[in-house]
Amino acid sequence: MNNTIGIIGGGFVGAATAWAFRPTHEVKVYDKDPKASTHTFEETVDSDFVFICVPTPPKEDWTIDLSIIESVFESLRSHIRGQQFLIKSTVLPGTCRKMSEKYGIKVSSNPEFLTERRAKWDFINAAQIVIGSDNEEDAKKIQDLYQQRFNSMKYTITDTVTSELIKYTLNCFFATKVSFMNEIKLLSNKIGADWDKLVEGFTSDSRIGDSHIDVPGPDGKYGFGGKCFPKDLNALMELFRNNDIDPLVMSAAWERNLKIR
Repeated sequence: MNNTIGIIGGGFVGAATAWAFRPTHEVKVYDKDPKASTHTFEETVDSDFVFICVPTPPKEDWTIDLSIIESVFESLRSHIRGQQFLIKSTVLPGTCRKMSEKYGIKVSSNPEFLTERRAKWDFINAAQIVIGSDNEEDAKKIQDLYQQRFNSMKYTITDTVTSELIKYTLNCFFATKVSFMNEIKLLSNKIGADWDKLVEGFTSDSRIGDSHIDVPGPDGKYGFGGKCFPKDLNALMELFRNNDIDPLVMSAAWERNLKIR
């Protein structure tokens, strides 16, 4: 019999996760909004695997707000019976270990790589499933769960810190790529280059990839906005500074974005 799955948070990440696993698993969803819930909190966490898919919004100073995740783990204290807890929310490296130590439970990282506009499609067509666990047996259990539903996915298995950093690295690289292309567009316009041909020639090199190239972007605006890129770029830059490293490249990408957005 396949494992049961609980999902805390019924936003686009939680909803896509539930939708993706329902064909093969019993899935329970709890959200503070009753309309997004299928079960109570107690019923949801009484599952073999519990995915935590709650927001991690930025504070006014752009540092990450973990208060919602903290409140989830506080509520879990009296419901622990050996479940696998996985954080899908975007959290800074070290968060899973912090939660594990603080609440006395094993927490794994399983970051999402979804766009809000097509989250369900992104989930079932993911380039990879990243599983971060500090316990080899737990990582195997999580991979087995995914393979019950997706038997042809590429898996990247690593520790929690590396898994968390993979998510930030991807998002911040894409944000930097957007800023870079916007800067090239400024020069292209100034000197009368053919922008469409430039993009065609640039993306014809298979090393480049054709994502995050459009200027203006999908929202019709220059630079990057949305919920993820500004938050994640600034959070990672803060982590750099806290470790006495100057994030020169990312700082430049952010400064360019502020000028054109």
